[in-house]
Amino acid sequence: MRNRFWETPRWSPEERQGMAALAGRTGLPDPVVRVLWNRGIRTPEALEDLLRAGTRAGDPWALPDMEAAVRALRTAIARRARIRVYGDYDADGITALALLVRALEAAGARVDWRVPNRFDEGYGLQTEAVEAAVREGVDLLVTVDCGTSSLEAAERARRAGLDLIITDHHALGPELPPARAVVNPERGGRPDPLSGAGVALWLARALLGESGVPETCWGLAAVGTVADVVPLTGDNRTVVLRGLGVLRRGLVPGVEALLVREGRVADDLDEEGLAFLIGPRLNAAGRMGAAEPAVQLLLAASRGEAEPLARVLADLNRSRQAVEREVLAAAWLALPRDGRGRLPDFVVVHGPGWHEGVIGIVAGRLREALARPVAVVSEGDGTGPAKGSARGVPGLDLVAHLARYRDLFLGLGGHRGAAGFSLDPVRVPELAERLGQSLDPVLRRRQFEGVAVDAVLPAAAVDPEVTRWLGRLAPFGHGFEPPRFVLAGEVEAARTLGRDGRHLRFRWRPHGMPGVAFGAGGVLGNGESGPALAGPGTVRVRRWRGREQAEWQAVELPCAAPQAAFGPRLRLGPAPEPLSGRVIRVVDSDRRVRQRARELGAEPYHWGRPRGELRVAEVWAQADRVRCLVVSQWRPWPRHLEGWADAVVWEVLPRSRRALAESAAWLNPGGQIWYDPGDEERQRERLLRKADRLVPARERLGRLWRAWEAGRSPLLPGRAVLEELELRPGEVEPGRRRPLTDSALFRLARAEWAEVRADQRLGVQAWAAGEDAPAAGGPAPGGGGQDEPVGDGSRIGF
Repeated sequence: MRNRFWETPRWSPEERQGMAALAGRTGLPDPVVRVLWNRGIRTPEALEDLLRAGTRAGDPWALPDMEAAVRALRTAIARRARIRVYGDYDADGITALALLVRALEAAGARVDWRVPNRFDEGYGLQTEAVEAAVREGVDLLVTVDCGTSSLEAAERARRAGLDLIITDHHALGPELPPARAVVNPERGGRPDPLSGAGVALWLARALLGESGVPETCWGLAAVGTVADVVPLTGDNRTVVLRGLGVLRRGLVPGVEALLVREGRVADDLDEEGLAFLIGPRLNAAGRMGAAEPAVQLLLAASRGEAEPLARVLADLNRSRQAVEREVLAAAWLALPRDGRGRLPDFVVVHGPGWHEGVIGIVAGRLREALARPVAVVSEGDGTGPAKGSARGVPGLDLVAHLARYRDLFLGLGGHRGAAGFSLDPVRVPELAERLGQSLDPVLRRRQFEGVAVDAVLPAAAVDPEVTRWLGRLAPFGHGFEPPRFVLAGEVEAARTLGRDGRHLRFRWRPHGMPGVAFGAGGVLGNGESGPALAGPGTVRVRRWRGREQAEWQAVELPCAAPQAAFGPRLRLGPAPEPLSGRVIRVVDSDRRVRQRARELGAEPYHWGRPRGELRVAEVWAQADRVRCLVVSQWRPWPRHLEGWADAVVWEVLPRSRRALAESAAWLNPGGQIWYDPGDEERQRERLLRKADRLVPARERLGRLWRAWEAGRSPLLPGRAVLEELELRPGEVEPGRRRPLTDSALFRLARAEWAEVRADQRLGVQAWAAGEDAPAAGGPAPGGGGQDEPVGDGSRIGF
C-alpha cells in the first residue's frame, strides 16, 4: 500500500444521475451539489429541511424518563425543596450546568450547583458528592453530562433518601443506576446524539415550555454542543444555529467577555470560534484543577462581572497550553515502535506524572497525526490508579471496543469517539497488548488514506455563487464536515506570514478568493504571482465585522517545500565516509530506501509506510533519536526537518535544480550537500528513462484502464489519476469522458516531468553556477495537447 494525498468520493452511475437530478431541480452549482450529496442531502426536500434547521427542534418528551424527571422537578419546586445541579468539569458539562441552573431559576426553584475537581474527585457522580448533598440538606440532586456509570453513588443516594435525576449522553453500562429518572438519549438510540448540554436544554424545554426557556440557554447549549464534538446534524444543528444567534447578540456576558479579551466581537462569532476560542478556555479551568471559575463566568449577569473571570480563564488556558506541549513532547518519544519502526494498530502510550488534565487533548493530537486510535495513560505517582483517555477513528465504536476488555479497568466511560478510564498501573502493558486485537482490517488500510475531499476543481469553479451557497449551509463541524476541495489554478498577491515567514497567504485567480497554506512560505515570495498550485483544502465562509468572506485553507500542498541556496554548500565528489552527525541520504526508489536503511542502520522514509509512522520518524529525528534517514527523490520528503541535517548525500543524480534546493533547506547553517557526478551522462539517461516511465501519460493511462476493467492490477502509474477523475470500473456510465487536465495529480506530474527534462539539459555543475535552463520545448511524452504541462508541481509518488 502507498500513502495518498487525497481521496475522492466513489459514486455509482445511479448516484451521478441523482446528483444531476438534484442540480436540475434546485439550480445549484455543481460544487455545492457535490457537497450536499456527500453529506446525505440528496433531495430538494432534504435541502429545505437543512436550511430551516434553526426554526424547529425535536420533541423533548421523546427522551426516555423525561416525564418522570419533569414531574420530580415540578414537585420539588412547588414544595420549595432544595435542588442541586451537579455537572462534569469539561466545557459540555460546565455549559449544561449553567444552562440548567438558569432554567431552574426561571422556574422559581431554590437551586445551587456543584462541579467536581478532576484531581480530587474524578469524573462522574461520586459517593462523596452524594454524602455532601445529604449533609447540606439537598432534597433533589440533578446531574448533567454525567451519572450513567455512577452505580455506587446512585445506590448511596437511594439508601439516604436523596432524590436523584440523571441527565447524561454517555454510553450505557451493563445496568442503569437506580434513580428517579435517567434521561439519556443513548437509551433511545437517537441518530443524532445530543451533547450533555443538549440533554439539559431538552429538559429545560420540557419543564418550562418553548416560550419559557431563557434565550441564554440556547447560547450555552450551542457552546457545549460544539465543544463536545457531537454530530452537527438534526437537533444539534438547530441548537447551534439558534445558539449562535443568541451569542452574537451578546446575551451571554461571559462568552462575550472571552471574545473581547481575544480582540473579537460577538457579531462575528461562528462555530469555529466556539470550537477553538470559547471551548478551550472553558475547558482549561477543569483541566488545570477547579472548574468553578468557568461556571461563574457563564452565570455572570454582566460584562463587568465576567471580565475578571475571563482573565482567569485566559491565564489558565496559557498554562494548559504549556503543560500540553510538555506532555505531548514526552508522549511522542514514548511511542511504542518495534524493530522495524512500526506502530501498533491501537497505540497505547504511557508515562509517569503526566498531567491528567491534558491527556485527552494529547490523545486527540496523536490520533490525528497517526491515523489510528490512541490511548494516553498517566501512571500517576504510583499511589493510586492510572488514568487514561482514548480517542477513536471513524468506523470504530471506541467505548464498545474498550468494553470488550472491561476486566482491565477500574472505571470506564465515554462514547463512540472518546473515552476515559482508570486501571491498576501494573496492567498498563497488558492494556497496550490487548487493545490492538480484533480491530477491523479496514481501519488498518485507512492509515494510508489521504484527505477526503468533495471534488477536484479548477479554482475558477469556486466562484462567488458557490461560496454564497456554502455560507448558507453552515454551521459545519463533526458529522457535517466543512467543504473540502482540491483546487488547482494560478495565484496572485502572495505574502508570507509568521515570524519566520513559514506560512503563505495568496489569492486565487480569477475570483480573488483568499487562500492560506501553513508551512508553505517558501513557495512564493511577497507580492509575487505564481504558476499553478494544487492541493486539498477547506473552504470556509468567515465572518469579519459583520461581513462574510470565503477563504480556502490548505490541508496539504504537494508542491509546498522550503528551498535554500545550494551552490555554496554543494561538494562535487564522494562524501567522506563514515559521516558523523545528522545525515539524510537520497536514493532512487523505495526498494533502494529499504536496502540502504538496512545497510546503514538508518531510518527508511518511504511511502510504503503509513504516514503516521513517517511523522514519528521526523519527531524522533528532531529529538536525536534518529540520526540518519534514507529517502527517495521520487517520493515526498520529510516536511518538518528544515535546518536539521549536517549533511545531505545524493547517491544518485538529482532530478532537478529545485530538488537540490529543497534538499539544501534540510541543512543547518554549517551543513553540506555531497554529490559524486561519476558517469553523469549515463546517470542522466537512466534518470530520464525512469521519469518518463513514472509519468502517467495518456497511452499508459489507457492501458491501465483496460487492464483495470478486466480485473487486473498491472504495475503502471496513474491509478490515482483515474480515481481522481472519478473513473473506476463499474462506476462509470457508458460514454463518460473526462479531460486529463481535470486531474490535479496529472497536472502536477506533467509539470514535474517538464521541469526535470529542462534542467537535465544543463547538469548539476551548471545549476550550481546559476545558469538558467531553457524553457521546455515540444510536447511532453505521451503527445497531444491534453498532455501539455500546466504550472508548477512536485514529486507526487507517480
